[in-house]
Amino acid sequence: EIGLGIPAEPLFRSPVMYVIAIGSRLMGDNEKSIDYYTRILSQDENQAEAKLGIGIAYKSKGDFSKALGYLRDYNSKYSNDEVKKEIAVLNEILAGSR
Repeated sequence: EIGLGIPAEPLFRSPVMYVIAIGSRLMGDNEKSIDYYTRILSQDENQAEAKLGIGIAYKSKGDFSKALGYLRDYNSKYSNDEVKKEIAVLNEILAGSR
């Protein structure tokens, strides 16, 4: 409920959840950020910005394989040179850890 007896539909919750997810990531709280991005994606798995954000949060946390999966998924729909560079870096990191 968002107040005044109005139920919190996903459309109302999603912007607030994005603010919390992004703010948490920027403040270094990757666990909280991942939690909120996961909630967003559970409502709509096609939220590209959530996939990008969760990928960045996983990378910051050091979980490179999960980061790579989300960034690849984002990049398959919205090709971006910066994301391509991040994917290449993560591929190198993961190849070096084998």
